[in-house]
Amino acid sequence: MSSNWEIKKLLEADRLAGERINRAKQRRVEREKLIKQEAQKEIDSFKTTKEEEIMEMERKLKLEKDRVISELEQEISIKLEALNRIVEENKEAVIKKMLGQIFDIGPEMHQSFDHLEKLIKQEAQKEIDSFKTTKEEEIMEMERKLKLEKDRVISELEQEISIKLEALNRIVE
Repeated sequence: MSSNWEIKKLLEADRLAGERINRAKQRRVEREKLIKQEAQKEIDSFKTTKEEEIMEMERKLKLEKDRVISELEQEISIKLEALNRIVEENKEAVIKKMLGQIFDIGPEMHQSFDHLEKLIKQEAQKEIDSFKTTKEEEIMEMERKLKLEKDRVISELEQEISIKLEALNRIVE
């Protein structure tokens, strides 16, 4: 009889131990799930922050690019106005010189006003093209630097995410 009672007691103890083990496993699974969720939230938050930083950098670059383009257009406009003013200022003198050469018939040939205007415009266009090229090169350099910075930030993000995932896997194990 005592033997049956001891066997029943052992079976009951075994059942209780099994239940405790199952509850402990369940708590561990729930805790792992919670840790994973918290880690994912942290990763998402970090990723969002870095994406916002990148968007801000892109916005600043666009503003800087727009500012440089605006300055470039303004400088070109000022130079064109100056060149047109020079043409207007010298126009009358050139006409007088031409008329003088027309009425002062001599062995020399007079220069055509159109030729002079073309030369002035050609020189102005060369200056404008040179200025545009310089500013375009500056803009391309700024874009290149932004791309490098963006790639660096993305690389850092990927490294940090990898480190956090490894830490999470170590915790889960």
